[in-house]
Amino acid sequence: LLHLFPDSTDYSQIVCELLVVPIDLDQSPVPELMEKKFEALSWCWGNLQSTEYIKIRQDGHIYRKAVSPGLVAALKALREPQAGRYLWIDAVCINQQDSLEKNGQVEMMSSIYSQAQGVCVWLGRGDENSAVAIKFIKDELLKLEKFDDLSLHDEASKKWAALLALMQR
Repeated sequence: LLHLFPDSTDYSQIVCELLVVPIDLDQSPVPELMEKKFEALSWCWGNLQSTEYIKIRQDGHIYRKAVSPGLVAALKALREPQAGRYLWIDAVCINQQDSLEKNGQVEMMSSIYSQAQGVCVWLGRGDENSAVAIKFIKDELLKLEKFDDLSLHDEASKKWAALLALMQR
């Protein structure tokens, strides 16, 4: 699991720690994890080029790990100002260079996600379309009694297009 350290600024670098924990969290040496207080991150890989870095503390050393800009953005959005978070993130928690480890972890993903306290979904940075789509969902789509009217009016077409763009991410 990845322990994401807190920070209150959006500009500072991501600092975290990798923890090897048993799949049965009742056996974990980390008290927070015994209460299943970790989350899984499901995220849009997007541009896979690892052009940014995060710092990982492990065994008394600090390593720089190259990751995608999308993952850095997700971690900054998830980082709390005062408290750390425990996350399972496939791109970091699985050694992507080790096929044996990767295959074993992929087989356990269902168990990992089901044990997580929650699953965070990152679709990328927000933009004008995503703001329109979220507002459309909250203000109009959730009012089911008016749902049929939303498909009849031309002025809703931009909102539907924004929703489609968000869902395609």
